[in-house]
Amino acid sequence: MGNLVDIKTQETRSYYRMKYDEARPDTDNKVSYTIKKGDNLWSIAKEKLNKRNAKNSEIQDMMYKIAKLNNMSSIEDANKLGINDVIYLPSSNTDEVTPVSGSPSSSTSNISKPVRDVSETAFEINKIIEPEGLYFASRSLYKYENIKNIPPELYKENGLAGINYWTDILNGQHNLVIQKSYSISPTTPSGLVIKKKENDHIFGKTEAQLMVELDENGNFKDVVFDTSGVNIYESKFDYELDANGNLKRPLNSYGEMVTIGKMKKEEYQQFVQVLQKYVDKHIK
Repeated sequence: MGNLVDIKTQETRSYYRMKYDEARPDTDNKVSYTIKKGDNLWSIAKEKLNKRNAKNSEIQDMMYKIAKLNNMSSIEDANKLGINDVIYLPSSNTDEVTPVSGSPSSSTSNISKPVRDVSETAFEINKIIEPEGLYFASRSLYKYENIKNIPPELYKENGLAGINYWTDILNGQHNLVIQKSYSISPTTPSGLVIKKKENDHIFGKTEAQLMVELDENGNFKDVVFDTSGVNIYESKFDYELDANGNLKRPLNSYGEMVTIGKMKKEEYQQFVQVLQKYVDKHIK
């Protein structure tokens, strides 16, 4: 019997391929771009949009257009960008010169690194904790022993990407599975569990899930969640976001959490507002 294929890696690759096939870049109008240090497909797409407060879905669409324009038909191809490589970007009316690699100017040097799409961060984490070729019996033990090898910045970025993912999902048109949760009273809900199923099939495989926890007045208290494309911990949620916007991860198997970052106030408020809408609709 051959080695079992990593199902989650397959799912990530399938999602990438689906979005790649859907992309429709204008192949007749394009401009060249020289890769500089720190570039990735997500950051290039965001820079190309040049749009304040661009939605993650807009950046993602541009990312796949760029991938399609350069025949990057797989995640592996998209991750092979090298400094000074030249790729093509979709043209716009304002494109007059070819961007040149080099150090960022003083006006942009303080801009924080953009968060990549969750499919990219999940793919990197899976390579660390669930490499291909492991038998089923070995996978859980390998994952348990290698979670500690996930770089802290990658773990944090995946959590922030997961929040972006959930913001888009909750604001979009999806067939979500929504259930009330009870922890104290058998009659009064203490939270709301929301599951995103693969391809929006209600009885399909769970793609990602979160649980909103409520205070005694039925208002947002905190939320625990998993992101799409990777399941780091088998028996607990991978992330928590508290009432102060602190992003946390499990510290040990006893339920203790440790803060790994803090969300920007505007993004945090946007996320909490959309969660509260679901709570008000399905519980209050």
